[in-house]
Amino acid sequence: MERLATFGVDGCPWQGYLPAGVRDDLARRRQWAQALIRIPAPGSAVHLPNLLSCRVSLDGPVQGQVWKLARDPVGCRAVQRAIEEASSDAHREAISQELHGHVWEGLQCPHANHVLQKCVVALRPEASQFIVDELCARGTASQAACHKYGCRIVQRLVEFLPWSQTDRLVECLLQEVGAVARHAYGNYVVQNLLEHGTPEHRDHILKTILSNVRAYAADPYGTAVVASVLQHCNVQEKKALAEAIVAEDGLLLSLACTRLGHGCVPKVLEHLPHVKEQQALVQLWSQTQVLLASRFGRQVLQSLPPAPSAETAVVGGEDTRGEFSLALRKGA
Repeated sequence: MERLATFGVDGCPWQGYLPAGVRDDLARRRQWAQALIRIPAPGSAVHLPNLLSCRVSLDGPVQGQVWKLARDPVGCRAVQRAIEEASSDAHREAISQELHGHVWEGLQCPHANHVLQKCVVALRPEASQFIVDELCARGTASQAACHKYGCRIVQRLVEFLPWSQTDRLVECLLQEVGAVARHAYGNYVVQNLLEHGTPEHRDHILKTILSNVRAYAADPYGTAVVASVLQHCNVQEKKALAEAIVAEDGLLLSLACTRLGHGCVPKVLEHLPHVKEQQALVQLWSQTQVLLASRFGRQVLQSLPPAPSAETAVVGGEDTRGEFSLALRKGA
């Protein structure tokens, strides 16, 4: 099977020496997959490992074996296609009925999670309520948000369902937003709430960040949430966050030297009052050597306006703009 995985959908030259039963099974699975999901001819993205891994009945309609197919790499595509092409809402809901009671297990599956997402997107909002109910019943909203696949489902719920259906789910998330925002997957859910949530949701998230801005801005995942606040919140909220960042000693410089944080620096400067913006610029230009030592810091330096003390940004008696230009010419 490992060697077959290196070949395309048509298999390999020595496949003909496999036992007849195995050859027939492979051919049947290939024909089934091509008929249901229209796999392009050889060289398509669906390879033999997917076909070989099928352990479900591939014959007959999708309905009646939805849960089995949803957990299969090829079968989950067939279920999604069936939901998309269903003739009516009633037909779609009949398919989704077979997923009831399996939300948490499906959320953790690399294949079934796509089927649950498709339900949220394609079904009437009321018909997707079972997903919210099962997550809340287990008290696993934050666990789902911090799961590799579950975070996708939570994001779809936030995007497509009315707040009247998701308020309990979102409330659970907001209670633990501090931990979720600094999680490798959970931060995407918090960013999604900042973009699609209500003003109350954004206000709650911002207050949580402002309570310990250094902890979030210095965290690789929390920084992404800080950047999202500077993108999606209103002007006053952006101003409050920008001032809080500058008030923390060395925090703006630290942001300037990180992959996710350096893009925040121009936005922070943009939303500062004029006097504080000038002070922040002086601080950054005074740390030219530190910024030059960082790939991301150099990008920030290139985007900065001249320091306010002079057009050449003389800091501490030295022309740091000239020093910066010389360093760039030398390939620093």
